[in-house]
Amino acid sequence: TPGTLGMSHSDADLWTYNDTLSYISRLADTLYGYDLNFNKYPRFIVDAGKYKLKKDMSNVEESAILQGTRIFENNRLLICQMIMRHSDRVKFNPSGSRIGTIVFDKLKSQTLLLPCAVEDKFRGSFENDLDNGAPFRVMATCGNKMYQIISALDFISLADKYNSPKMKEIAAGLNDESDPVLVAVTLK
Repeated sequence: TPGTLGMSHSDADLWTYNDTLSYISRLADTLYGYDLNFNKYPRFIVDAGKYKLKKDMSNVEESAILQGTRIFENNRLLICQMIMRHSDRVKFNPSGSRIGTIVFDKLKSQTLLLPCAVEDKFRGSFENDLDNGAPFRVMATCGNKMYQIISALDFISLADKYNSPKMKEIAAGLNDESDPVLVAVTLK
Protein backbone atom coordinates (compact mmCIF):
# COMPACT_ATOMS: atom_id res chain seq x y z
CA THR A 1 0.00 0.00 0.00
CA PRO A 2 1.14 3.59 -0.52
CA GLY A 3 2.88 5.41 2.29
CA THR A 4 1.34 8.15 4.40
CA LEU A 5 2.06 11.76 3.49
CA GLY A 6 1.89 14.59 6.02
CA MET A 7 1.93 18.19 4.89
CA SER A 8 3.12 21.07 7.03
CA HIS A 9 2.91 24.86 7.10
CA SER A 10 6.60 25.06 6.26
CA ASP A 11 8.36 24.42 2.97
CA ALA A 12 8.80 20.74 3.83
CA ASP A 13 6.78 17.53 3.81
CA LEU A 14 7.16 14.22 5.62
CA TRP A 15 5.93 10.79 4.62
CA THR A 16 6.30 7.25 5.88
CA TYR A 17 6.65 4.03 3.98
CA ASN A 18 7.69 0.61 5.37
CA ASP A 19 8.65 2.17 8.72
CA THR A 20 10.91 4.68 6.97
CA LEU A 21 10.38 8.35 7.70
CA SER A 22 11.29 10.56 4.73
CA TYR A 23 11.52 14.29 4.25
CA ILE A 24 11.50 16.72 1.33
CA SER A 25 12.11 20.45 1.29
CA ARG A 26 11.31 22.73 -1.64
CA LEU A 27 14.59 24.48 -0.90
CA ALA A 28 16.62 21.35 -1.65
CA ASP A 29 17.23 18.94 -4.49
CA THR A 30 17.42 15.91 -2.20
CA LEU A 31 14.86 13.59 -0.63
CA TYR A 32 16.06 12.53 2.81
CA GLY A 33 15.32 9.62 5.10
CA TYR A 34 15.79 9.26 8.86
CA ASP A 35 17.36 6.28 10.59
CA LEU A 36 16.17 4.90 13.95
CA ASN A 37 18.24 7.55 15.77
CA PHE A 38 16.65 10.30 13.63
CA ASN A 39 19.86 11.00 11.76
CA LYS A 40 19.09 12.40 8.33
CA TYR A 41 20.59 10.67 5.26
CA PRO A 42 20.09 11.27 1.50
CA ARG A 43 17.80 8.82 -0.29
CA PHE A 44 17.28 10.42 -3.71
CA ILE A 45 19.01 13.40 -5.34
CA VAL A 46 17.67 15.43 -8.26
CA ASP A 47 20.46 17.49 -9.80
CA ALA A 48 18.65 20.80 -10.24
CA GLY A 49 21.97 22.66 -9.97
CA LYS A 50 21.75 26.44 -9.86
CA TYR A 51 17.97 26.21 -10.15
CA LYS A 52 17.47 25.31 -6.49
CA LEU A 53 15.05 27.69 -4.79
CA LYS A 54 16.63 30.17 -2.36
CA LYS A 55 15.17 30.54 1.12
CA ASP A 56 14.13 34.14 0.46
CA MET A 57 12.55 33.00 -2.87
CA SER A 58 14.41 35.79 -4.70
CA ASN A 59 15.07 33.41 -7.61
CA VAL A 60 11.59 31.86 -7.81
CA GLU A 61 11.33 32.43 -11.58
CA GLU A 62 14.69 30.72 -12.16
CA SER A 63 14.17 27.77 -9.84
CA ALA A 64 13.17 24.12 -9.88
CA ILE A 65 11.05 22.94 -6.94
CA LEU A 66 10.52 19.36 -5.77
CA GLN A 67 6.84 19.02 -4.98
CA GLY A 68 6.44 16.92 -1.86
CA THR A 69 2.65 16.93 -2.05
CA ARG A 70 2.91 14.60 -5.04
CA ILE A 71 5.02 11.83 -3.47
CA PHE A 72 4.11 8.19 -3.98
CA GLU A 73 6.26 5.31 -2.83
CA ASN A 74 6.05 1.54 -2.73
CA ASN A 75 8.52 -1.37 -2.85
CA ARG A 76 9.14 -0.85 -6.57
CA LEU A 77 8.77 2.89 -7.24
CA LEU A 78 9.41 6.34 -5.82
CA ILE A 79 7.43 8.99 -7.69
CA CYS A 80 7.51 12.75 -7.17
CA GLN A 81 7.08 15.89 -9.21
CA MET A 82 9.36 18.79 -9.98
CA ILE A 83 8.00 22.22 -10.85
CA MET A 84 10.35 24.10 -13.16
CA ARG A 85 9.89 27.83 -13.52
CA HIS A 86 13.14 28.68 -15.28
CA SER A 87 13.41 29.23 -19.03
CA ASP A 88 15.96 26.42 -19.34
CA ARG A 89 13.45 23.80 -18.15
CA VAL A 90 13.95 21.81 -21.38
CA LYS A 91 17.23 20.69 -19.79
CA PHE A 92 15.18 18.63 -17.31
CA ASN A 93 12.00 18.01 -19.29
CA PRO A 94 12.38 17.57 -23.07
CA SER A 95 8.68 18.27 -23.58
CA GLY A 96 9.24 21.81 -22.29
CA SER A 97 6.46 21.28 -19.74
CA ARG A 98 6.71 23.24 -16.49
CA ILE A 99 5.94 20.14 -14.41
CA GLY A 100 7.76 16.82 -14.67
CA THR A 101 7.00 13.53 -12.96
CA ILE A 102 10.13 11.80 -11.68
CA VAL A 103 9.87 8.00 -11.47
CA PHE A 104 12.67 6.12 -9.72
CA ASP A 105 12.57 2.36 -10.30
CA LYS A 106 14.16 0.88 -7.17
CA LEU A 107 14.71 -2.57 -8.67
CA LYS A 108 16.50 -1.32 -11.79
CA SER A 109 18.07 1.76 -10.14
CA GLN A 110 16.80 3.82 -13.07
CA THR A 111 15.21 7.24 -13.09
CA LEU A 112 12.82 8.59 -15.70
CA LEU A 113 11.46 12.10 -16.08
CA LEU A 114 8.02 11.85 -17.67
CA PRO A 115 6.53 14.88 -19.44
CA CYS A 116 3.44 16.27 -17.76
CA ALA A 117 0.32 17.77 -19.27
CA VAL A 118 0.23 21.56 -19.36
CA GLU A 119 -3.54 22.07 -19.42
CA ASP A 120 -4.80 23.41 -16.08
CA LYS A 121 -7.33 20.59 -15.77
CA PHE A 122 -4.53 18.01 -16.02
CA ARG A 123 -1.77 19.87 -14.19
CA GLY A 124 0.32 17.33 -12.33
CA SER A 125 -0.60 14.50 -14.70
CA PHE A 126 1.80 12.89 -17.12
CA GLU A 127 1.07 12.59 -20.81
CA ASN A 128 -0.07 9.33 -22.35
CA ASP A 129 2.27 8.90 -25.31
CA LEU A 130 1.51 5.18 -25.79
CA ASP A 131 -2.00 5.25 -27.28
CA ASN A 132 -2.96 8.96 -27.35
CA GLY A 133 -5.14 8.55 -24.27
CA ALA A 134 -5.94 11.21 -21.68
CA PRO A 135 -3.21 12.43 -19.29
CA PHE A 136 -2.81 10.23 -16.20
CA ARG A 137 -2.66 11.55 -12.62
CA VAL A 138 -1.09 9.10 -10.17
CA MET A 139 -3.26 8.69 -7.05
CA ALA A 140 -1.76 5.46 -5.67
CA THR A 141 0.91 2.90 -6.49
CA CYS A 142 1.28 -0.80 -5.76
CA GLY A 143 4.00 -3.03 -7.17
CA ASN A 144 4.60 -1.94 -10.76
CA LYS A 145 1.12 -0.44 -11.14
CA MET A 146 -0.13 3.13 -10.77
CA TYR A 147 -3.79 3.97 -10.21
CA GLN A 148 -6.26 6.82 -10.49
CA ILE A 149 -10.01 7.04 -9.93
CA ILE A 150 -12.22 9.08 -12.25
CA SER A 151 -15.96 9.50 -12.62
CA ALA A 152 -17.63 7.55 -15.41
CA LEU A 153 -18.99 10.71 -17.07
CA ASP A 154 -15.54 12.33 -17.01
CA PHE A 155 -14.03 9.17 -18.50
CA ILE A 156 -16.64 9.15 -21.30
CA SER A 157 -15.97 12.82 -22.00
CA LEU A 158 -12.20 12.23 -22.13
CA ALA A 159 -12.67 9.23 -24.44
CA ASP A 160 -14.53 11.53 -26.85
CA LYS A 161 -11.74 14.12 -26.67
CA TYR A 162 -8.72 11.81 -27.01
CA ASN A 163 -8.06 9.35 -29.83
CA SER A 164 -7.39 6.23 -27.77
CA PRO A 165 -9.12 3.08 -29.12
CA LYS A 166 -8.87 1.42 -25.67
CA MET A 167 -10.53 4.40 -23.92
CA LYS A 168 -13.30 4.52 -26.53
CA GLU A 169 -13.91 0.77 -26.11
CA ILE A 170 -14.21 1.07 -22.32
CA ALA A 171 -16.31 4.26 -22.49
CA ALA A 172 -18.84 2.49 -24.74
CA GLY A 173 -19.71 0.19 -21.81
CA LEU A 174 -20.05 2.96 -19.20
CA ASN A 175 -22.97 5.09 -18.05
CA ASP A 176 -23.60 7.56 -15.20
CA GLU A 177 -24.11 4.64 -12.79
CA SER A 178 -20.68 3.12 -13.51
CA ASP A 179 -18.88 5.24 -10.88
CA PRO A 180 -16.09 5.12 -10.01
CA VAL A 181 -13.80 4.07 -12.85
CA LEU A 182 -10.45 2.73 -11.67
CA VAL A 183 -7.68 3.37 -14.21
CA ALA A 184 -4.48 1.32 -13.89
CA VAL A 185 -1.16 1.75 -15.66
CA THR A 186 1.36 -1.10 -15.64
CA LEU A 187 5.02 -0.10 -15.80
CA LYS A 188 7.37 -2.46 -17.62
